[in-house]
Amino acid sequence: MGAPADAPSPRSGRNLPAAIGIGLLLGGLVVGTLFLAEPLFIVVVITAMAWGAVELYRAAGATEARIRRGVMSAVVGIIAVLLAAALAGATGMMLAFAAAFLIGAVLRLRGGPDGYLADIGLLSFTLAYLGVLPGFVMLLLRHADGQQWVFVFIALTVANDVGGYAVGALFGRHKVAPALSPSKSWEGLVGSLIAQVAVGCWLFPALLGLPWWLGGIVGVLLTAVATTGDVLESAIKRDAGVKDSGNSLPGHGGILDRLDSLLPNAAAAYLIVVLLDLATERLGADLRAGDWVGLLPLG
Repeated sequence: MGAPADAPSPRSGRNLPAAIGIGLLLGGLVVGTLFLAEPLFIVVVITAMAWGAVELYRAAGATEARIRRGVMSAVVGIIAVLLAAALAGATGMMLAFAAAFLIGAVLRLRGGPDGYLADIGLLSFTLAYLGVLPGFVMLLLRHADGQQWVFVFIALTVANDVGGYAVGALFGRHKVAPALSPSKSWEGLVGSLIAQVAVGCWLFPALLGLPWWLGGIVGVLLTAVATTGDVLESAIKRDAGVKDSGNSLPGHGGILDRLDSLLPNAAAAYLIVVLLDLATERLGADLRAGDWVGLLPLG
């Protein structure tokens, strides 16, 4: 996730008491609703994405008139995409995305041709970034072990952020992409990698019944994906000329600053689950029983 704001310390860049308190509150809300009230978890996800859409439009420098005109289409589209993903799966999600884009593009015609392409481009990006990417969380929930998979991918992403922050704050010297993400260091990236691999090796056998080393491999993959998401959101902020996407979360910045790693990791986690299911169903390998011989091309 991106570097939080309101920091008393030049090294940490973070108001630690506020950051820890808000982090625990958000974590408890997400995990609690995930396991105790799944419909409420879906509501939490939709609310966060709608909130993020408002931040994204403001960060893009949209005028108040453009925000009023564009955010409504974006928010309604995001709700439609996420509900379709939860109720109708991948096909429903993509049909809802297409419908949301087309309806939004038609409604924008009322504002005339000036800025039309920019407005439609922003709408398309918002629907994809805050609709389709978190839609993969909804698709994961439809899996037989959906709640466990969602929890594991969230835990891995949190480990990525905590490990990267802790190591980067203490030892960070060499920047990964200083022009895009000034706070991201190679040392912090190593911390993210170690933390995700460790959590993956622990949770895969503990919660999913899968080999520990598979969890390590997934930790490596999600570190790369999470870092890409972090840099992508940093590029958005650099282009917009803002340090944080917002200031609604004390010690963290805005909601987009907390979603930057989670969003791409959701898509990556879903792809991993699909590939593992294919290995089990089509190649005849019982992965939970450790039957990896079935994956080998032996004829």
